[in-house]
Amino acid sequence: MSFGWGTFELTPVIRSDEVASSDRAGDEGWVTPQRPARLTGKTGAVIGSGPAGLSCAYFLARLGYKPTIFEAETTPGGMLVQAIPAYRLPREELGREITMIEDMGVTIQTGKALGRDFTLQQLKDEGYEAVFLGVRDGLPVSLNGEELGLGDLIQRVAAIACRNGVGIMDNVEDRVVGLKVRDIYEVPAAEVILNAHKELEKLVFTGRQRRFKASIDSQWADLCYEGLWYEPLRTDIDLSLRHI
Repeated sequence: MSFGWGTFELTPVIRSDEVASSDRAGDEGWVTPQRPARLTGKTGAVIGSGPAGLSCAYFLARLGYKPTIFEAETTPGGMLVQAIPAYRLPREELGREITMIEDMGVTIQTGKALGRDFTLQQLKDEGYEAVFLGVRDGLPVSLNGEELGLGDLIQRVAAIACRNGVGIMDNVEDRVVGLKVRDIYEVPAAEVILNAHKELEKLVFTGRQRRFKASIDSQWADLCYEGLWYEPLRTDIDLSLRHI
């Protein structure tokens, strides 16, 4: 967007304004932890304090859980500290973000490695119920740090979700033949996995990519629902999804 004023043309740089606003908000203490309206009384265990682990703990805290992050290294941050140089990601800025997450009620235990200092069974025995779902190439591959086949993983997620009342959908469908049908579905694992994937997309996609993917997801679902599996458009959509 440009503004023409006489012989001058000014182009606002939104990114620079946002960075300046964010830096000033942090320096002057404008940013405060977003605490949940109510606490669930449940705890969540997160293995690793890298970007994924910190994000997972942050959203668990927003949902009212009491998360604990177990980090094998002596300093939290994971690849943010180990791989990104300080001149690209100032440690003071990172420390401020981690402190804000801790202020939301997240506990970070450093020097705690899975398999060396504790096991998954020990965490379960201590009452940790929340699940940190690992995803690779868009597909869920592990649950609580244990790699599983897709079928076994779905069954285990479904069992956990059912115990917490997740996954009941009351839906009104507009059938292809013109009838409107009301159905109640029980899809606990789908509810958990799809929502987890949407949250992951927020971390790795740009806004334009997310809007584009949402539109072609809808088209892909319509094609399958109408039985048009061999429609050339479905193949085109599949190819597009592999490159996003």
